Amino acid sequence: MRSTSFYRSLTKKMLLPAIALALSITFALPDANAQTSPRQLSLADILIALRSNKATMPEKNKILSDAVGERGVTFALTTEIETELSKGGADKSLVEAIRVKSPMVKTAAVKTEPEKPQPKPSPKVIEALPDFGFYQKRADENIGRGEYDLAIVDYNKAVELNPKSVPAYFNRARAFYFKRDFAGAIESYGKVIELTPNDSVAFYNRAVAYEKMGDTLKAAEDYEKAIALDANNTPAKENLKKIRDAESAKKQAQPAPKTAAAVPANRTENASGVFDYGRIDPSLATRMVTPVYPVMAKNLRAEGQVVVAVELDEEGDVTSAKAVSGHAMLRNPAEDAAKRSKFKPAMIDGKPAKATGQIIYNFKN
Repeated sequence: MRSTSFYRSLTKKMLLPAIALALSITFALPDANAQTSPRQLSLADILIALRSNKATMPEKNKILSDAVGERGVTFALTTEIETELSKGGADKSLVEAIRVKSPMVKTAAVKTEPEKPQPKPSPKVIEALPDFGFYQKRADENIGRGEYDLAIVDYNKAVELNPKSVPAYFNRARAFYFKRDFAGAIESYGKVIELTPNDSVAFYNRAVAYEKMGDTLKAAEDYEKAIALDANNTPAKENLKKIRDAESAKKQAQPAPKTAAAVPANRTENASGVFDYGRIDPSLATRMVTPVYPVMAKNLRAEGQVVVAVELDEEGDVTSAKAVSGHAMLRNPAEDAAKRSKFKPAMIDGKPAKATGQIIYNFKN
């Protein structure tokens, strides 16, 4: 039978590695006598201890299991970490101790990420094409900002989509008028009148545009129609009175037209067979063409009277037209309008005769 001293020696040899391992772990941690609680073991602490040569693997597993149970761990046990621990020599008791103290994962089940729902393909959005309302609204906004050219472009598109829209034609006429394109305004007001022939305001506005172009005859006609449709249209009455008063003043200021009976037999006009009208009254015209007001002349504020000397044949056609006074930029349009006009034939001794005279055009910007 072996002696007691032999067993004491063997026990000491077996405990030395375990004590050494415990000391190596404790060396890396706070002192057990410190006031703060012992630090939890990290994965690195456990792996380093498992690799230590200071004790056998069962002894290391036992000491680490006790330390984990007492201190806890700082990491969550996952499948990957469990595999790494097993490779390092961790047995089931150590792994189970870590699993119990694991702060997040309490089981060995593999945590899988939830499957992200696949986004459903969004339905194809078909962009709506601009419609009548779009162009009308944008045109109204542009005219409110003074962008008359842009407004006219959109009103043109609007009436293409809805040719019977009275507001679109009416507002397009306003845009033309504001940019001093009176011919365009007259054409658009004409569309309004075609669609609503009893619209007194449309006749009044077109009359104003005619008057701006110097065509007082057509202006007077539209003022009369506006009054006939609305007896309370005071502006139309006032403007018509101004035109009538101006016509009366012109007639009183100019000499009466010469007639065949009033021409003495010894006048050179009669001798040459040419009748001199002097200033030709518009009432003698069977076709009185209104001159085109050049845009450049408008922009430069060129205006005033242009006097055109004309020669007429026996049928009242203009054979010659020459501007003798007036702004240089307005003379050519006046001459062109005179050439395209036609008058009643002059009569001498009851027979058609050639005539001369002067046509006066008023350009007002």
